[in-house]
Amino acid sequence: MDNLNVFVGVTSAAVVLQTAILGGMYFSMRKTRAKMEAIADEVRTKTLPVIEHAQTLLIEVRPQVNNILDNVNHSSRLVRGHIERLDATVNDALDRATGLSPERHSRRGRHS
Repeated sequence: MDNLNVFVGVTSAAVVLQTAILGGMYFSMRKTRAKMEAIADEVRTKTLPVIEHAQTLLIEVRPQVNNILDNVNHSSRLVRGHIERLDATVNDALDRATGLSPERHSRRGRHS
């Protein structure tokens, strides 16, 4: 019977110790949760306005960026046309300078 009383006493102490540990974990988690909620609220109040402003800015700037891209595209087409004309002019000047006739020019394999 003496061993049974020791077993019951040790088991009771273990249960009380576990209850204390679980209570400590509960209160610690509550404090951590409160801190995390405060951080989440701070992030929300500081970052959401920045994100909304960035989105508004992108909406406002998009037509201007599209206009710039259209202008660059048009300019590159113009430059390409001028380069092709310049190439033809230089080839013609070279042919005249070297004295090649159009029929000799085609035999050389060059096309203007």
